[in-house]
Amino acid sequence: MEQNGYWSRPSRRQVLRGGTMLGLGTVGAALIGCSSGGSTTTGTPAKSGSSPAAAADPGKPKRGGTFVFPSNSNLLGSTDLDPHTAPATAVMQIWQSISRGLMQIDAKTNVPAPDFAKAVEQPDPLKINITIPDAKWENKDPVNGRKVTAADVKFSLDRIRSAQPGFTRASTIAALDKIDVVDDTHLTLTLKKPSVSFMYGLAFGLNVIVAPEVVTKFKDLKSPASAIGFGPFSVESFEPNVQLTLARRPDSWMGDRPWVDKVKYINILDTAAGVAAYRAGQVHTMTVPPDQLDQFKRDLKNHNFETRGGISRGSFTLRMDGKVPWGTDVRVRQALSLAVDRQEAIEVVYSGRGKPVATIPWVFEGFAIPQDQLGTLMGYKKDKNAERAEATKLLQAAGQEKLSFDILSSSTNPTPHMAAAQLVQDNLKKIGVTTKLDLIEFTSYKKRVDDGNWTTTTDGFSSGFNPDEHLRQYAYTKGSRNYGGYSNKDYDALVDKADAEFDPKKRGELMQQAQKITINEVSHVWLGCGEGVAVSQPSVKNYIPTGEYPQTWRWDQLWLDA
Repeated sequence: MEQNGYWSRPSRRQVLRGGTMLGLGTVGAALIGCSSGGSTTTGTPAKSGSSPAAAADPGKPKRGGTFVFPSNSNLLGSTDLDPHTAPATAVMQIWQSISRGLMQIDAKTNVPAPDFAKAVEQPDPLKINITIPDAKWENKDPVNGRKVTAADVKFSLDRIRSAQPGFTRASTIAALDKIDVVDDTHLTLTLKKPSVSFMYGLAFGLNVIVAPEVVTKFKDLKSPASAIGFGPFSVESFEPNVQLTLARRPDSWMGDRPWVDKVKYINILDTAAGVAAYRAGQVHTMTVPPDQLDQFKRDLKNHNFETRGGISRGSFTLRMDGKVPWGTDVRVRQALSLAVDRQEAIEVVYSGRGKPVATIPWVFEGFAIPQDQLGTLMGYKKDKNAERAEATKLLQAAGQEKLSFDILSSSTNPTPHMAAAQLVQDNLKKIGVTTKLDLIEFTSYKKRVDDGNWTTTTDGFSSGFNPDEHLRQYAYTKGSRNYGGYSNKDYDALVDKADAEFDPKKRGELMQQAQKITINEVSHVWLGCGEGVAVSQPSVKNYIPTGEYPQTWRWDQLWLDA
């Protein structure tokens, strides 16, 4: 096969089976990873910035035990567990265990690879043939252990791309035109146009397969009782704001996996309590507070540490939809952007462990704007005094010298939400802008944002491992998470052109051009993207935290050696 970046020209029809990459038509070997460590990918996959699992052989898997994970109110306090509508991506922690999607992001390459799909075949750029394995739903009413079928896959994909309010992830599979069910184990997906992003969309961690009968019975999938799947675990118990316990399914389509008997999430909101619980051995893993990392490494030399670049960006989000009159004036938006010190944001919000970003996180090398270029652009320059002087002039020209507004954020998510709000408030004072912090509990905060009941917000925005997703969700006209209502036809055209460009270098250049438009017009005031260090107990083997999701919350591959 002749390879050219993302584009490959196969000499014969090529297939992915059971996670081993043999090729994938026009999408190409560089775009598709091997979920089970098969052949090596070629080309230039997008990097997540996360390091691979420890090189040491973890040994032979052992059966048994309960893996305990510290969680928070984003999951355990959520009132909406529906994977296709929930505003908090933390519900992925349930659905990646009790169900799965057709594709996944490979833990080593960070590019799409088969997940539930047994085989993926692409005979031409617009056709994708899917084969699914033998699998059964849980033995609970109303599915009662029946077989998972291709019709279930079609129902789920159609539900994800629903135009009804609340279904905010349709953009992840926007290239999908139609779905034809061939028989119980085969279906064909037809695309509207060639798309690099489509496979990433199938791999998005919340684009999971659900049962039609369950949706019919419960009307939606918001309640714990409706969390019924076919995955390696099932929900054993769920106490809101207390704990969630998942139990291993011995009849899973994964065969011997998972290795642990149970996974238990316990609600720990306070950082100090989380540290104490980890040091006491009450939880098996945690993200180390940056200011305690050196002490952790001194005290816990035999524990497992792994550095990983994040894909969540802190954001100060403005409204440009006309509901906040000054938000439509680009001079005002530019002034607010010029006032914010991105380097200070890294120190305050991420404890010095991170980098400034535009829309695409810095870990996506080749697609993110390089740091040396970013430092020359508006709002990112080192001389903040000069930038703030310019900001003051812009406010005067716009007649907004006495600008005042509220900043909505979450009081229960100190990082980045509340820390970002406090930083922005302090920075804006320096150009004479007065703000009031409106800090509320996270679930109420997300409802306010979704309902449009806000003026400005600070948030932590996470998307998947597809660079296009970051561009399309947040700044593309009517993007699913474009809460501020930004719109620019030149930006949209560049994003569309990049998605049809299979050469990674050319694709990256188009994406960087698009981001420069949004920096100048201030679609968001991006505050930076952090870097985390995960630590796990010595007994934990084959735990692969490769970013925020989905692999961080896939428990079927790890075991406990204790």
